[in-house]
Amino acid sequence: LVAEQSRELATQLVAMPNAADDTRVRRAYELAFQREPSSSEIARAKEFVQQLAASGNSTGTAAEQQLAAWRSFCRTLLAANEFLFVE
Repeated sequence: LVAEQSRELATQLVAMPNAADDTRVRRAYELAFQREPSSSEIARAKEFVQQLAASGNSTGTAAEQQLAAWRSFCRTLLAANEFLFVE
């Protein structure tokens, strides 16, 4: 379930036309947690996605590697305690 939802969320984020990574991170947080991310969360998320996309661990085109990086980021959001537990 998490893998499928991560893929769907990542696909939605990557499909945002002309969106900067900051915008994509904000949208992911809004959808997952119903809140804005802090500036440090945005910075960490961007670094995470950029490092994964640049690592070349995923085979395929640059677009496929970018999607795989965003999918990994979305998986971390959906596996976070904040997503799993309501206070």
